[in-house]
Amino acid sequence: MTVSTKAAQKQECEVKGVPATCCTPMVIMYFWLLWPLFEVLKAQQPHCLEGIQDLKVTYSDQADHTVFVTWTENCTSPTIPEGLVHEVQVLRTEQNKQNEVVHHETINVNTGQAPGTHHWNWTSPIPLECSTYIVRVRSRFRERTSYWSEQVIPGKNEEQVYPQDEVRVVNSSMTFCCILKENQKFKEFFYGTVSQKAIQISPWIYATTITLNLSLPRGSNVMCDVEGDDIDVGKLGSTVFVGNPPGDNNLTCETDMMSVLCTWNKGPETHLYVDRKTRYTLNGRNCSEKCLESCHCKINEPEAWGERNWTVVARNPLGIVKLIDRVDLRHRIHLQAPQQLLTEAVYARNASIQWKMVVPDNTTLSIKCQVQLNTITQTEQQTYSKQGLSKLMLRNLLPATRYGLKVCCGCQENFWKWSLWSSVLDFTTAEDHPEAVDFWIVKDKNKTSHILWKPLSESQSHGKITEYILTWQSAIKVFEKRLDASYTSYSFDMSDESYSHTVSISITAVNSAGPSPPATIVLPRIQSDNIPTSRIYGDNGRFYLSWPSSPNATCSYIVDWCPVFSGCGLDAGWLKLPVSQTSAWIPSASFAAKVRYRLSIYACHSLIPELLERREGYIVEVKDNTEYVQNLTVLQQGANTVVTWKRSPEETHKGFVLGYIITCETTTDRVTDPINLTNPSATNYSFKNLTPDFYTFTVKAYGLGWTEAGKKFSFDITVLDDYSLILIITGTLFLVLIFMALCYCKRERLKKIFFPEIPKPMLSNAWVTAQTILDVNLCPHSMLQIVDKQEKLENLKEDSGQIERYFPTDTDCSGLPVLRYYKQEPRKELWRHPSSASLVFSPSTTFSSNNPTAVNLTYTRIQTIPSYLPVPFGLDVVPQVDLLPSPSGSDTPLIDTSGTYLPQGTHKQNDADTDDQDISMSISSNQCLLTSYDSQEPLDLSAPSQSVNIEFPASLYTVSNPTYCTTLPSDPPDLCSTTH
Repeated sequence: MTVSTKAAQKQECEVKGVPATCCTPMVIMYFWLLWPLFEVLKAQQPHCLEGIQDLKVTYSDQADHTVFVTWTENCTSPTIPEGLVHEVQVLRTEQNKQNEVVHHETINVNTGQAPGTHHWNWTSPIPLECSTYIVRVRSRFRERTSYWSEQVIPGKNEEQVYPQDEVRVVNSSMTFCCILKENQKFKEFFYGTVSQKAIQISPWIYATTITLNLSLPRGSNVMCDVEGDDIDVGKLGSTVFVGNPPGDNNLTCETDMMSVLCTWNKGPETHLYVDRKTRYTLNGRNCSEKCLESCHCKINEPEAWGERNWTVVARNPLGIVKLIDRVDLRHRIHLQAPQQLLTEAVYARNASIQWKMVVPDNTTLSIKCQVQLNTITQTEQQTYSKQGLSKLMLRNLLPATRYGLKVCCGCQENFWKWSLWSSVLDFTTAEDHPEAVDFWIVKDKNKTSHILWKPLSESQSHGKITEYILTWQSAIKVFEKRLDASYTSYSFDMSDESYSHTVSISITAVNSAGPSPPATIVLPRIQSDNIPTSRIYGDNGRFYLSWPSSPNATCSYIVDWCPVFSGCGLDAGWLKLPVSQTSAWIPSASFAAKVRYRLSIYACHSLIPELLERREGYIVEVKDNTEYVQNLTVLQQGANTVVTWKRSPEETHKGFVLGYIITCETTTDRVTDPINLTNPSATNYSFKNLTPDFYTFTVKAYGLGWTEAGKKFSFDITVLDDYSLILIITGTLFLVLIFMALCYCKRERLKKIFFPEIPKPMLSNAWVTAQTILDVNLCPHSMLQIVDKQEKLENLKEDSGQIERYFPTDTDCSGLPVLRYYKQEPRKELWRHPSSASLVFSPSTTFSSNNPTAVNLTYTRIQTIPSYLPVPFGLDVVPQVDLLPSPSGSDTPLIDTSGTYLPQGTHKQNDADTDDQDISMSISSNQCLLTSYDSQEPLDLSAPSQSVNIEFPASLYTVSNPTYCTTLPSDPPDLCSTTH
């Protein structure tokens, strides 16, 4: 057998499945003999060992890890025999062309069923493009197997990181592989700048699994650091884009009668950009509008009536979202904004405007529009409706006001929504008469009156104010003053004449349209200001006032305020309230902290303000350096210790003093608890029975929410013990006894010093010509009036030297009142004696109400003619007497025969009765006229130089300046005369 023949036999043996060692001529001969028999037997038994058919291997892309495999059985029998299985293997081809089985799996087939298609999938631990894979499948029935059916999944052979430029969902996991050449060495993976853990798949393949974070717009980098012989070898890398699939929702479609507009919510941000961003279509038409928070898509389709579907599709590399809105657009008409706004006519309080609507037929469409008017201070909206509405008249506008107007409209039938606002139309209304001025009148400490008024706002002035007219009218005059628009006050002095009349004060504002209504306040002739003042406290920087309703309030209530101590001036504030309001919050902008304010409440009756109440208070009471307690002192008064202080002037106070806190402490302990004096007017406090020690007293004033630092005073309290007290009392008594003994020993001298003897009266020879006596029974005198309430008045008059006497019918002198007298010391002036003296007495005599017979006699005047007589002895003073004629007409003066002067009202005949009679005399004369005399001889008046001493009885020594009457020795005369 030739070589060629042997080769042919060997090939035939391999085709038949016979081993080459058995391929001999003998074997071949038997084989050909038995082969037909085997084929007959094989045809008689069912089997599925012809292999598989229709093998398909698919995957989404090479970056994916999952392989999908499908195949069908190639069986000769109509059903699958029992025990048939399929074997599936996945092999990875290395760079050295060797295959490595990376996965093997046996799949059981359900018996009794007809042959069909089978499905199987496998997920690779690394991307499929990292290596070449072979997927093969075969059938196995008991011990027999079919041949392998396989399909190759080609991979990447270049050194690089795979997959490249992939898009993945946030927080998903992804495996990257790094393919190396034979001469390269792997170092590490990086995700961004963070090193990642790597696993070795084969000598030339390394992989890492990364949890993906949200990437930047340009993506995130995955780097593979390698080293090798090539110059270009350094870092290999891939870029991954991490984001979210579309999440759009809430589709709504509408029409403006010219096109269809669909809007929807965008959903979460995908963070995918450029070619990877989400793209939209509306009913298959591309939408070119950009999406921000919401998306919209508009297509030109006028009058798209009828119910139908409107579909929006959102798509990006990570997913697809389909939104559908089924609606009849006749119920969703959204008109375009009005255009071409303009004004036809503008007046002070109304204006006419017009605009144009963008609709196919404006005249037949029922439209309602909303007009918004904007000023500097407020915004107002009004709604109008009409078929084919495109113009209207605006009413109740403010004069001289700049308005900004804009309009939006909607379809009145099946109203869906308002259109967008039109552009703003600006216009200004004409001026009108101003409103009445709000003014008030206050008076400062100097009695100067101030007329204050508030400038009118733009909404009140109705134009530009050019001047103010001030009018003063009373019963006596009318006054008018024109002031520039910059004035807000006017001051004047109200004369006394004006106070006696009712005054009417008016003020008027003027602009180009004319004057405002006059604002008037009437000041009555009599204004009551004696209203008690109560306290008020601030609340959150404001004052809250409330008061009972007054029946006299017919036009308004007025509240004014100003500082208490600086007085009301140009900084005064006021607030006018309606009659129905009896409380108010006074704003904080009008007040300063630490200042006391007076708030007055008035009731306006027929334009006349009537003061109702007054309050005083601080908006904020704060603690500062003000000393409320001054001049603190401590005194010890017996067993009590008195703490006294002075209060500072109220002008310096920064809050109300509600009381004082007093503490008493020693160097080691507090004696008592702090004492709280709730009387703010207190200036002292007494501590009782404090033990001797060194004390420190502190007095602090306090108010609402504050307490001052206070004043301190240290004081040492000492108390004498019993032994020392006994010694002091004993010593004091001893000194008193010694003083009394000395006084007793020197009693005569002390008597002369403190109780000197009354000088005896003395008469010189020039005074008398014959011996006479003084008669005191009847006592008339030319300068003396004695008023007796029980008797008739006695008038003593002297005319041309003659004495006219008016006496009662009973001329008996014994019944006359007795004069009381008091001792009076002689004075130095009495050392000078007139030689020829005229003594004139002007007494004032009154009767005692208790004793009608008692007379108080007072001398008030003494006239002397300068002339001197010798003083013969001691302190005796010689009185000079002008003698009266005797009753008989002789020249003999009336002198007692005993030579003794008797006081008026005593009786010579009855001396015993004199001692018992109540005698009292009050004398204011500044000269002593009487002294004692010892001589009983008669006086010789013919000798002027003669000096005779007459001694009075001792009982008369104490008489000072009495009035004497002469008494005859024989029968008593009818009349008594008094010496001058």
